[in-house]
Formats: sequence, C-alpha cells, structure tokens
Amino acid sequence: MKELEGINLVENVEDKVLWKSNSKKFFLVKSAYEFITSSYRFVENLFYKHLWDLFVPRNVNIFIWRLSVNRLPTLDSLLSRGVTLQQLGTSLCPFCKVYDDTLEHLFFTCTFASKVWNQCYSW
Repeated sequence: MKELEGINLVENVEDKVLWKSNSKKFFLVKSAYEFITSSYRFVENLFYKHLWDLFVPRNVNIFIWRLSVNRLPTLDSLLSRGVTLQQLGTSLCPFCKVYDDTLEHLFFTCTFASKVWNQCYSW
C-alpha cells in the first residue's frame, strides 16, 4: 500500500500505460532488451552477459535464456506457477509417459528425447 501513497487519481481522464524504461514512455523491444541486459543479475553472470552476443538466431538466444531460468513450459514448471492443466490429468512426460515432465528429464533422461537428440547429432 505504501506504493500507492502520494498518487492522485483524476476522474474522467482515460488511463494509459507508460513504459518507464525509455524517455518517450512507450514500450520498445529495444528498451526492454536494454533493461534486461543492464540488470545486475545479467551483468554479474558471464553466461547471461555473453548469451546475447552469440551469433545465433534471436529465438535460440531466448530459448537458451528460458531454459536457464526454468521458464520452458514443462508440466512441472507450469504447475509450480499455479497453471493447472486438467485436460492432461497427469504430470508425466507427454513423450515417454513414464517420468515427470521436467527440464532435466526432457533434456537428459527421456528415451524419446534421446532419440531426437541423436538425430540432431547425426546432421
């Protein structure tokens, strides 16, 4: 509630969203990128500092970043954030249906994923 102290509400004036990370006050992907990369946690960690300098497509950078912060939509990640997937009825891996769907399982122990990775290695 302290954050709301000192805010004056004006009636009959349309609300608008302002992006405080650039001088023009509107959202730009560039300003979001600058905000993220200037964050202390990215500067302190060489992995994140160099991640954005890799010569790979931007979607690969984003995928690696999401992987590193456990933000890929595996079932355990979604459930930990309160997302319920009642239509699935299980937290098991959708590929092998044996173990829980986690990042570790998906990338290292899932037999189906191992076959996919082996195919990638053979390219």
